Parts: sequence; structure tokens; C-alpha cells
Amino acid sequence: FTYFSFFLVVSSLLLTGLFFKLGIEQRLREVGLFHAMGYPPKQIRSLFLSEGAVLAILGSLLGLGGAVGYAWLIMLGLKTWWVDSVGTRLLTLHVSPTTLILGGMGGVLAALLAIAWTLRGLRPVTPRHLLTGGEFEGARSLSRMRRSLMIGVASFVLALVLVGSAAADVLNRVAGFFGAGSLLLVALLCFQWIWLRRKDKALLVGSAPKAVLRLGLRNATYRPGRSLLSIALIAFASFVIVAVDAFRRGGEGESFDQDSGNGGFPLLAESLLPLYYDPNTTAGKEALNLPYDGDSPINDVQFVAFRVRPGEDTSCLNM
Repeated sequence: FTYFSFFLVVSSLLLTGLFFKLGIEQRLREVGLFHAMGYPPKQIRSLFLSEGAVLAILGSLLGLGGAVGYAWLIMLGLKTWWVDSVGTRLLTLHVSPTTLILGGMGGVLAALLAIAWTLRGLRPVTPRHLLTGGEFEGARSLSRMRRSLMIGVASFVLALVLVGSAAADVLNRVAGFFGAGSLLLVALLCFQWIWLRRKDKALLVGSAPKAVLRLGLRNATYRPGRSLLSIALIAFASFVIVAVDAFRRGGEGESFDQDSGNGGFPLLAESLLPLYYDPNTTAGKEALNLPYDGDSPINDVQFVAFRVRPGEDTSCLNM
């Protein structure tokens, strides 16, 4: 849950930065006017940061109220509509003021960090460029490109090391999976940034679908910062979806060891109605329409019956 929460938090920070970046881009002429009137870049950034702080505080207060209301609604549902999933009505909502205060402060701080990171691009742009509504991505820097390439290559190599260590059981596989995945995301985003900021752009010719595709890709280089944030957001969401499905498809289900996580049961089936016959006997297999002749593939299978009542299974469905 810690690893998954990390990716969700980073995704929310990227989304916050993207929204604020779009808001700044819609007010570029206002920023250029401040520059033309003699306001230093530091004061302009402080002005936008103060505005963002007010919005972040109001948003955090609304979010705290919404969180408490949502938790109360979930508890009400568990005690009424979904009581069969937990098997009890003795559930109460516990709200900790300390947790709410820390959560609100953390949300405000995270929003301010995302806003401050977005405002870094205001410094290298001239007032004339801003007054015309131009971008504030900043000039292409060869040193930044080289630094991005070095970070990308180093992250990619380190990700391969983590994958090898996890495969050799030198490193915990969960940590290796998420660590390597994070580094691969960083590496690919660095390479994508270099591609978006490249200078040599060939002339687009032709009218076939290939030319339309190239035009769409070229459009992504118009605002590389915005494009990279969008790509990163989709990449984080895709990684979380793939990670959830990968862990659900773990190989522990094939183990016959009673000390394993599945207790030695490679297959688990649940029936809507109770089974009154023993599937290990010929009469029981006949009553359940299971094959029991000499060539049956389930002759060597041993069935173990469990009586399950609502709320007795421990899983993510009722916790």
C-alpha cells in the first residue's frame, strides 16, 4: 500500500502542477505586463504563490470535510447495505483531529511545492515574449539536455540492476518491482524530454495518415513541459494499473507447500449453495456431476471442504 500510495501522491502532484501551469499560460499577458511595469521576477512569483496558497488552503479545508463525509457514508453502507460483507453492525467512525491537521498541512505543502516548481519557468522569458502570449518553457540548454540524458541512462542501468537483484532473490521482489518501475519511468521521461526539446525538426510533407500522425507528434513539441506532464500522468496511472494486475497474477497459487501463502491449495472454488456430498467419494462426484471414471483427470485431486459465512473471508473486498 505504501508503494501504491507513493505513485498516487506523485500523480496528484503532477496533476496539480499541470492545472496550475495551464492557468499560468492563460495569464501570460498579465505576467508580461507585470514585467513591463518593473516588477522583479521574484515578486511576481511571490504573487502567484500567495494566490496558490489561498486556493490550496481553501481546497484542503473542503477536502477534509469531504473526506470525513465520505468516510461516514462508507461506514453507514457497511452497517446497512453491505453488512453481509463484514458480518457485524458494531462499526463506528473514528476521526482523529491530529490526522486531519497533518493531512491538511501536507496537502497545502504539496500544492505549494508543485506551484513553486511550475513558476520556475517564468524567469528566463522576456516581457515582450510574454505580452505576445508566447510560451514560458525557457530556452533550450545543451547542459540541461546532457543532464537529462545522464539521469536517464543512470536510471535505466540502475533499474536493470534492481531487476537482476530481485530475480536472484538478493532484493525483495516487491521493492525491486516498484524500484525498477520507478527508475524506468524516470529514464523514459528523461528520454521523452530530450525528444520533445530537440532542435532538428524535418519539414512535414504529404497528406497520408502517416503525415497526420507526424503532425500530431510535432504538436506535442509545441509546449514540451505541458506534454511531458501529461505523458507522466498517464504513465503513472498505467504503471499502477499494471502493478495491481501483476500482483493479482502472482505465482504463489501453484504452490503445494502448506507453509505458503495459499496453505497448499493451488485452486480455490466457492459455491453459492452448500455442498452436502463429499467430492472425494464416487457417490459425491456423481451427485456433483464430476467425472469419476478411470481416465478422469481429477482422480488424484483431493477436495477439502470449508464452510464460509458472510464476513469470514479476509480480503480487500471487506477490509
